[in-house]
Amino acid sequence: HQGHFRQAVLKLKYRGGTHLIPVMGYLMAEAFLRGPGGLQKPGAVTWVPGHRVRDGQRGYHPAGLLGREVASCLGLRPVNFLERSSGDIQAGLSGRRRAENVAGRFRIRKNMGPIPRSVLLVDDVVTSGATLQECARVLFRAGAEKIYCLTFSTGNPQVFHRQEPL
Repeated sequence: HQGHFRQAVLKLKYRGGTHLIPVMGYLMAEAFLRGPGGLQKPGAVTWVPGHRVRDGQRGYHPAGLLGREVASCLGLRPVNFLERSSGDIQAGLSGRRRAENVAGRFRIRKNMGPIPRSVLLVDDVVTSGATLQECARVLFRAGAEKIYCLTFSTGNPQVFHRQEPL
């Protein structure tokens, strides 16, 4: 999460940089396709739901735009499976506080039907991994058996080395 990648995320999140979505989504899709061997084609692409206040200020949800673009690039179905209840905005919180802040904040949206066995979960950036872990936990409880997490940038490369189920 430095250099051009950091600048792209900051522009997207805080300076109306939605014109970056096609390039960012393409790069994310390519990264997924070039990922470790044995990746199954997911049944759908979903994304981490945004914070109502922050998304309302922006007028759009970065992770949702990226998720739809990644789905389009991969020829997969984009589905907004998750919703978020209120809570503090994650930016600026410590790792422990982030985990506490998102615990129990996500749920499957009503009338979604069955969750595919494998899901690609998209977000713009991962810092502590707490939000992705909580969203994945909800998707597992709803019936998903395999969840791939894909972000444009990371503030903590060790998050990606997790192999055990969440």
